[in-house]
Amino acid sequence: MSSETRCSIDNGIWLCQNCAKLIDSDADYYTIDLLKIWKKAAEEIADAELGINAAESNSYKDKDIIQFLIKFFDRPAFHDPIQQEGRMEDFGQAIEDTIIALNTGVLRTRDGAILKKAEGKSAISNSVWRKN
Repeated sequence: MSSETRCSIDNGIWLCQNCAKLIDSDADYYTIDLLKIWKKAAEEIADAELGINAAESNSYKDKDIIQFLIKFFDRPAFHDPIQQEGRMEDFGQAIEDTIIALNTGVLRTRDGAILKKAEGKSAISNSVWRKN
C-alpha cells in the first residue's frame, strides 16, 4: 500500500486503542475486506441514527465529486505570487474558469481545450456540502 493510500481519509477507521492493537496484531483474521464491511456498516448505522437516508446522503459519491473539484484549484494562478501571473486579467480569467468548472464539472485551458471533466457541484447529494 502506498504512503498516499495509507494516509487517505478513505483508509481511516476510528478505533479505541485496544481494538486497534487487536486488529493490527491479527491481519489474517481482520482482513481489509472485513474492515471495509465493518466501516461501511458503521457509517450506515450512524447515518440512520442521525435520520439521514443512506441513499439520500450518497456520501461516497459526494466525496469523490468534491475530491475531483478540489483539483480545479491546482492552477499556477492560485499558487504562484500574483507578480508571476503577469497580468491581472489572466488571474481574473483563472478565477472565472474555476467558477465555471465548479458549476459544470468541466475544466478548460485558456484556449478552450478540456483538461478535466466530471459532474459539477450540482451533482452533490448532500445539500449542505453542495452549498459550502
